[in-house]
Amino acid sequence: MLKSNYNQISCLYLFKLNLKTMKNFLVIIFALSFFSQKSFSQFSFSAGPSLIKPFGIQKAYPGFHLGAEFSNDDVTTMYARFSFMPAQKGTPTTLYVTGVDFNVDPYNIEVSSTEKFNYSMLEFGKRYYFGEGYESGFGVYGGSNMSVVFNKVKNELGDYDHSKYQSPTTGEDFGTIIGLALGLNAGVKNSFYFGTLYFDAGLNYKLLALGSNATANNSTQYTSLFFTFNFGIRKDFY
Repeated sequence: MLKSNYNQISCLYLFKLNLKTMKNFLVIIFALSFFSQKSFSQFSFSAGPSLIKPFGIQKAYPGFHLGAEFSNDDVTTMYARFSFMPAQKGTPTTLYVTGVDFNVDPYNIEVSSTEKFNYSMLEFGKRYYFGEGYESGFGVYGGSNMSVVFNKVKNELGDYDHSKYQSPTTGEDFGTIIGLALGLNAGVKNSFYFGTLYFDAGLNYKLLALGSNATANNSTQYTSLFFTFNFGIRKDFY
């Protein structure tokens, strides 16, 4: 009973944290931009579409990202980025629901089960620019990063008579996974009068992952290794 209550509290806490992450990230960006003129030579915002492709999973997860970048000089920068990929449905499977008592006939029936899975990722890292550098012109860049990754997992079952049958996952149809990942990324950029367009790709590996319950821990869409792709526009402020 204590373990069940702990799992429910953990799930609720992680769910609320996931919903607030983007809001808090935007507040941090605003605050840093306000003070950036005193601390950095250049500060930039970035935004655009993103894609996460988990290794060994057929599904790809499209979404978007928001970012901030600080230049130490024209070669090295520090950056932060928040990415969100809405839930995708996995391949439908089946499971058995059982009767609430032994008077139900048939006692076991088969129903469809579809898993929904999403990504929210808060990423921090360092970049090195080559070519014409960070501030202007064409350039290539690469670097390393550390990410906190949130995954929400939900099992959606097909129709059945809830007054007669119960699911083996009753009370745990929703779960959350929080993980810590390290990664490498590389990209290209070109500056124009309206801003800087960029494209980058990354390889990330989760060093650890904590699931809130059995639904999260038994996810069929979870993988430790995943690829990221980002395209967007960057606006610089001096």
